[in-house]
Amino acid sequence: MLKLLPSLGIALGLLAFVLAAAEDRAVAPSCSLVPGWTQDGQPRYYTTDNLYEYMDGNSEGYFSYNFQNMHGITCKQGETTFVIDISDMGDADNAFGWFSATRDLRQFAYPVGTGGQIVPRRLIFAKGKYYVEIAANPEGDFTAPLKQWGGRVGKARPRQRVSARGAGMVSHG
Repeated sequence: MLKLLPSLGIALGLLAFVLAAAEDRAVAPSCSLVPGWTQDGQPRYYTTDNLYEYMDGNSEGYFSYNFQNMHGITCKQGETTFVIDISDMGDADNAFGWFSATRDLRQFAYPVGTGGQIVPRRLIFAKGKYYVEIAANPEGDFTAPLKQWGGRVGKARPRQRVSARGAGMVSHG
């Protein structure tokens, strides 16, 4: 047992180094978080330097709520596509602020995170320092699968930081 301790220590040290050195782009959940969905395309990652490439005209709103970065993934089931984006807004106040600014005041709240809203093709919510948006295509009512995704992503919690860039989401459900 004592002979294994140095090897274990080296392995753990190497793992910590790799995790600290790697840019963690794993905030967006895996499409397998909900059974039957598969990833479509590559994961997305945006910062203040390039969000305009994705948001084209809407990035300024994100910036006014201390946007740090966005991790996104597109998931597909049959002909249905969900575009999932998770934005780090720096702190919970800014995440909730951006949620409050983007929600539709004519619609009811949905109980996910610290504040959420679901409409037939879109789920948005704030959770901790994250603002989450799941957009569905094509036209139609996707309330049931959006609720399923919201339940899974909403139960995820931030990992402890392993570096200045290492906050992620992991599922506990």
